[in-house]
Amino acid sequence: LSRIDIFATHFYGTQKKDMAYPLFEQYGEGKELWMTEVYVPNSSSDADTWPEAVEVAVNISDAMTEGNMQAYVWWYIRRFYGPMKEDGTISKRGYCMAQFAKFVRPGYIRIGATENPAYGVSVSAYKGEDEIIIVAVNHSLAKYAQSFKLSSAPGIEYIEAYTTDSSRNLERTGNVAFDGERFSYVLPAESVTTFVISTSSAE
Repeated sequence: LSRIDIFATHFYGTQKKDMAYPLFEQYGEGKELWMTEVYVPNSSSDADTWPEAVEVAVNISDAMTEGNMQAYVWWYIRRFYGPMKEDGTISKRGYCMAQFAKFVRPGYIRIGATENPAYGVSVSAYKGEDEIIIVAVNHSLAKYAQSFKLSSAPGIEYIEAYTTDSSRNLERTGNVAFDGERFSYVLPAESVTTFVISTSSAE
């Protein structure tokens, strides 16, 4: 371990409860833990199959929150089951991944969030310079009105929302109203929504 910078692991049928790696956290201070190959349910099926594609977003959220990982890498980027199809178009799995990758940029850090605020809802949050990113995955069959509160956050200037669901691909769904440190949003059924929260300063 002293001779490496990054420790890579794979998820093949790995359940959320088994993603944590306490031994690595105990001895791997200063090292990074990456997920570099994955088989989520139906990973060998067409990447546009819906709602199976949402499982990728759930898997990423679990890897970040439970596994405390620094990277999530899909091993075969251009393939019928990958984030990009053979013809170069972005697949539904790709858009679900982009809900994280487009907004959570290198150097951002994950911050605390209520990981499962409701049945079928997974949440993770990240902080960059002058913005906070929240990714909410609703993998249930019903829409859900979720409330968010930013504790000890710098002043919110505005909030944008982007959604991927059965009919939308990383679509900007508009500005989100907020009251102080709080806002609410109806998460569509079987969807991934990213909130880009611009703040007055990053402390």
